[in-house]
Amino acid sequence: MLITPNYSNTYCFNPKKAVQTVTYKKEVTSSPSQKQIFFGADNSLDMWFWWLPSGSSSRSSSRSESSSKSESRTMPIMDKSVMRNKVTFDDIGGLSKKTLEEIKIATQATLIHPEIFTAVDVNPEKNIILVSPPGCGKTMIAQAIANENQCNFISIKPSDLRGEFISNTEKNISKLFKEAREKAPCIIFIDEMEGLTAMRKANSTSNHDNIALNQLLMEIQGINGNNKGVRIIGATNRLDMVDDAIKRDGRFDYIIEIPMPDKKGCEDVFKKVNKRRTIEEGLDLSKFSTKLSGLSPASIKALSDEAATNCLRRSGILEKALQTNDPINLKDYNLTLTKLDFEKALKTVEERNNLRKGNAASQTNLAH
Repeated sequence: MLITPNYSNTYCFNPKKAVQTVTYKKEVTSSPSQKQIFFGADNSLDMWFWWLPSGSSSRSSSRSESSSKSESRTMPIMDKSVMRNKVTFDDIGGLSKKTLEEIKIATQATLIHPEIFTAVDVNPEKNIILVSPPGCGKTMIAQAIANENQCNFISIKPSDLRGEFISNTEKNISKLFKEAREKAPCIIFIDEMEGLTAMRKANSTSNHDNIALNQLLMEIQGINGNNKGVRIIGATNRLDMVDDAIKRDGRFDYIIEIPMPDKKGCEDVFKKVNKRRTIEEGLDLSKFSTKLSGLSPASIKALSDEAATNCLRRSGILEKALQTNDPINLKDYNLTLTKLDFEKALKTVEERNNLRKGNAASQTNLAH
């Protein structure tokens, strides 16, 4: 009996992570001695394996079954759909005109009008590495590139590709590119790419990382298939850790730095993340933005969310929500954010950031 799993739009290649939160979905008896079991983890992964009961007839057969079971558990079925999103460049604040232009030349021009590059004998198949401190919007930029150029979008992390065995990691990388080629035009977004493309060490006691990197290089070069219509966007905050073979021209031709936002950028981010909120007229957004210097777009978003939560506390609606399960009439409460809400939120975010820096410093001291 054949059953098609209910796939979601999220790629997950790592069954070990999913098994920790596995939930029972279906069980189908294929024969008296075999059961085909489907699992789902937070609707993010469907995988299968054959489960054979104990009591096999011979030791060699038991070894073979055990090996087969272990390998299949590390190789989930690939999702047959890819993600589409609605993020645009207008949703992203803090990008300078120069940076935005560089991104669009590297993507929009080569994807929409490849003929202008081939006319002057330039290969339009250009891959990109986005480099920035954490929280500067690398993922949103990749999503906007895919959306505005009508491309399918696959987002992964190195941990999603790694299998228990070297061969499984190679197969996962190969399947990833095979799927992207079938869904072209398609963008593969590799977040935290230094985890998959770290500098190779000649004296390494394990060849796992080296073999995985070699497989990735082969796929990028198109040795196992035509990469027409497929773009790879890597994101990292540690470019120094990425192997030189990946960074060379012809593999990733564009390395684009996304800096922390300046004063004008902070104001732009602040306005965009609060555009759907009601803010009192007494709050000067430009003046308040001067206090956001040094914060990443992610921190500015967190600050704004904290201010909105302060508004809920102050209005009394949050307390009401904790006291009843009945619907709440929003019109009975004033949900306008005030300057005080943002001032308190700024203090909270600064305390959190200081705590994070303190923990990082403590870990560094312990390492030494």
